Amino acid sequence: MKIEEKQSVQSLKQQLEQTQVEIDSLKRTYRFISLSVHVALDELGQVKGEAKRLSAELKLDKASTKHSTSQANQRKQADDDGKQRTKQLEEDHQVEV
Repeated sequence: MKIEEKQSVQSLKQQLEQTQVEIDSLKRTYRFISLSVHVALDELGQVKGEAKRLSAELKLDKASTKHSTSQANQRKQADDDGKQRTKQLEEDHQVEV
């Protein structure tokens, strides 16, 4: 084998080794990215679940607030009606006297 051929073969072997090192590095990077994506998707699922829970809680709070407001308005109306009746009775009583 000629010296030039030996050098060419040696150069190709070195390139092959370097390529293999780069492939191994890319595989490690891929595994890291894949794991990171998996973790991110898990976290996203947890965040979505928490968002749904909070949304349901907010709807419940809104309904509760609406109900409480309605009850308060009814009590106020009943109080106002009671005051009006009392006032009317007092006026009627004064007219009788």
